[in-house]
Amino acid sequence: MELKELPCDAPAVGEERAGILCRWAREEDMPAACACTDDAEPGFTRYYADKTLYVPGNPSRALVAECEGGVRGVLIVSRETEGKGLGSVGCTAVANAWQGRGIASRMVLTGTRSLRDSGLEQGFLGYTYSGLERLYGRSGYRVSALYFMARKALERND
Repeated sequence: MELKELPCDAPAVGEERAGILCRWAREEDMPAACACTDDAEPGFTRYYADKTLYVPGNPSRALVAECEGGVRGVLIVSRETEGKGLGSVGCTAVANAWQGRGIASRMVLTGTRSLRDSGLEQGFLGYTYSGLERLYGRSGYRVSALYFMARKALERND
């Protein structure tokens, strides 16, 4: 997406709205971020266990959503890791008990605004699961390619 197409009212990092605060994660947030992904999407935990996501100035950073005093959601924001002027958001996870409250949408909007505010021109999603187009679509992302994934157990014929 062209980042200039981001809705004007997208919240900034550190701006609390409707009880949701999205801020850059600090190293001490790593256990809470991993607990959040363990609950919501265990396959993401290995990414959030990477200490570099919690270092200011790193091209890829973890963004956390706080509600009622705890980390309830996480998102990875990357700047120019795939090309000049290009940023991405992804690995969005919200703890199961907190889903359906707009936390994921807020993180995607906030993370995408941070890309735009840092001077990048385009944002992308590497891939997402079917059904999440609406979540990312609220921020202006659109499907550009559609792929199907499948799994099949193979039998041995020894």
